[in-house]
Amino acid sequence: MPRPIRRDIPGYARHICIRAVNGMPCFLCDFDRYVFMKYLREAMERFGLELHAYVLMTNHVHLIATAREGGVVAKVMHYTCLQYARYFNRRYERTGPVFEGRYFASLVDSVSYLFVGMAYSELNPVRACMVDLPAVYPWSSHNQNLGSSGPLLITPHEEFLRLGPTTADRAAAWRDFVARGIEKTQLDRMRKRFRGSRPFGSEAFEKRTGSEEEGESPPTPILIAAR
Repeated sequence: MPRPIRRDIPGYARHICIRAVNGMPCFLCDFDRYVFMKYLREAMERFGLELHAYVLMTNHVHLIATAREGGVVAKVMHYTCLQYARYFNRRYERTGPVFEGRYFASLVDSVSYLFVGMAYSELNPVRACMVDLPAVYPWSSHNQNLGSSGPLLITPHEEFLRLGPTTADRAAAWRDFVARGIEKTQLDRMRKRFRGSRPFGSEAFEKRTGSEEEGESPPTPILIAAR
């Protein structure tokens, strides 16, 4: 069965997810997370990726981000995961891949659906019963989107800026949006779309951006036995 093609259209937000092989933990301590974010920050600056939301879980990572040029997401993910795999294998005296070779990357309709992807990412620790409130979890963008500083540069999407004229107004609106949660039907549909790297949005958006004949060529595989 052919793999779904990841559409690569500059200027559209994308829901990106990378998972550890075999469901194993890819972060064994807080320092591991700092190292991963260091390499992600380097890649974002080097290749030009705008990050809107993120969460680092125990065995996977979610990013909501926008690239202004084609191929940027592939370069960022390849650089970050390769560098981190080298670090991880050295630190824990192991060999072999750390991450699955093919990340998910789903184009997201900026109108309404963008916020669903962002909230989904920031609510991951709550759904996993790791914390009761997203603000308690230190490895996501939630508090940054409420106005606090953080380890990764967050670039507010233009739709996020429309939540209010001031940082305080936007923070209040975002807190309320996330607190409402995501309706199960929409949650299931979004998961199905991004796990197949399919566009997620309105029917018109998905039809316009979801051609199966064109898309992003696979980057150099990151399923590397880093040492």
